[in-house]
Amino acid sequence: MDRKKIIYIGIILIITVRRSVACCCCACFTRTDEYHGKLNIVAGTLNYRIKSSLLENNSITLASNEKAKLNIEIESLNEIESKYELFYTSTNNNIEIGYTNANDNSTGNINGKGKKKVTVIIKNKTNTSATITFGVQGGLVSNTLVLNTGRNSINQATSSYCEIAANTVYNFDYTGSEQEFNVPCSGTYKLETWGAQGRWNENAGGVGAYSLGYIDLTEFTTFYVNVGGNRGYNGGGNGSYGSGGGATSITFGENLGELKNYVNNKDKIIIVAAGGGAGYSEWTGGTAGGYIGNDGTIRDAYINGKGATQTAGGSGQEENGSFGLGGTNTTLGSGGGGGYYGGGSGDHSGAGGGASYIGNNILYNKAMYC
Repeated sequence: MDRKKIIYIGIILIITVRRSVACCCCACFTRTDEYHGKLNIVAGTLNYRIKSSLLENNSITLASNEKAKLNIEIESLNEIESKYELFYTSTNNNIEIGYTNANDNSTGNINGKGKKKVTVIIKNKTNTSATITFGVQGGLVSNTLVLNTGRNSINQATSSYCEIAANTVYNFDYTGSEQEFNVPCSGTYKLETWGAQGRWNENAGGVGAYSLGYIDLTEFTTFYVNVGGNRGYNGGGNGSYGSGGGATSITFGENLGELKNYVNNKDKIIIVAAGGGAGYSEWTGGTAGGYIGNDGTIRDAYINGKGATQTAGGSGQEENGSFGLGGTNTTLGSGGGGGYYGGGSGDHSGAGGGASYIGNNILYNKAMYC
């Protein structure tokens, strides 16, 4: 009687390296059938592609105690259904890594030409940097899939590696440039912002406004902070005798810099505390407003700057205020305060204060004060 013997040879992983964020991983399999001493070999490959904007050549490097959230897409390039497992290797053993419950598991079956999305959270718990490299090992559905030596499973379900205490305060001081805030943990945050005082002297410059509100933030989200300065950063108008105070603003989405650059992206503005108008000698600049900025004081028959509103800049002698900008007066004048809309410039008089903003619907329990 003829005897038929079928032998299955184990799965071998081959990683192809390319200078791209989308790299392919290949798993090879071979089947041998023996009939009457004749050997027929049928060979094929199981191919997968990994995509993630944070990976380069399937790797990411984290500094000491740094963490990252990766949205990884695994794509099967095969015609048949197969088993897959997303694995990782690391240059350092003290790495915490897990997948979130909101997405597919890091292992399972994947249809031919199918895709799986896995959100992976990594934390480097060492005192040195670590490089983590990802790959996909695949196999036939009928076989048991076992990772090769040196490769690690991602079998911990997690939603966060949050380790900060409640009521932790993050302060942002004036730097003259945009600053980033990466949300360390999902939860409710209180935002407090103060606009800058207008410049002439401590008595003549209108003081900045105060805005606050609560917001529910998601871990790893990035926000952008611009702290206003009394030399005009973030919208304070220039003046030959004094500059308006800049606004303090928090935005999200694209990092466009100062508030004036969001004129076509107002939906990305979360909160603004306006700056005060500059003064002129003893004629004080207008205090920054909540809903409406205050007018600067007027000298004799000259023209003072008017306060801004929620929809328009304040009128001024040389230049009116506008979105994100206080009015400028470089000829014996004072600059308007920055804000959601800025105050108008003054002529031999105080300039107008800017208007604040808390109109974004993602804020709640909010208020603004002049």
